[in-house]
Amino acid sequence: MMTLVTDQGTAISDAALCNKCYPNSKNKMYARAMVLHTDDVDSNGSFVDCSENEAIYCCICGTTAVNRDCKKCKSQLACGRDVHRTCEFIEDKIMTVEEALKLIVKNKGIASLNYAIGYAEFALQLIFHGEHNTQGFKTQLLYVLNNMTHWKQTKLSTITAAEIRECRAVLKKASL
Repeated sequence: MMTLVTDQGTAISDAALCNKCYPNSKNKMYARAMVLHTDDVDSNGSFVDCSENEAIYCCICGTTAVNRDCKKCKSQLACGRDVHRTCEFIEDKIMTVEEALKLIVKNKGIASLNYAIGYAEFALQLIFHGEHNTQGFKTQLLYVLNNMTHWKQTKLSTITAAEIRECRAVLKKASL
């Protein structure tokens, strides 16, 4: 497993490539593009061998050196995690579409949600008027999803990364 590392030497999971995907130059370009948003990673740096790191998985095919079963759904994981990303937030109560939209609107101060907030407010109006099963509502959810791609947990936010992932998953499922 080869990956780019931070200035401190931390392996970046989003930029890891397995031995099968590493030789392809397009895969390397993709891995480098995955870290462009990170300040402390040199996207032009060389890849480092991180084969012994169980938490690293290939950003192309999802494989890792260690295969495990998901602790929640018991199916095989292709990555180094203990739980699938989609299973991670599944508990007794799953967030509703309305709750997900309200969560976005509640975070008006977050710059990465500027446009998503307006679309979420309009989607809430559609729910209020009973138009939540229309194609227009589903399109509105796609607008929200497209404009919340850079939303992530910050030190000052009260929202957890798991809540953000659940919000995305709920909206994505409802938009289909």
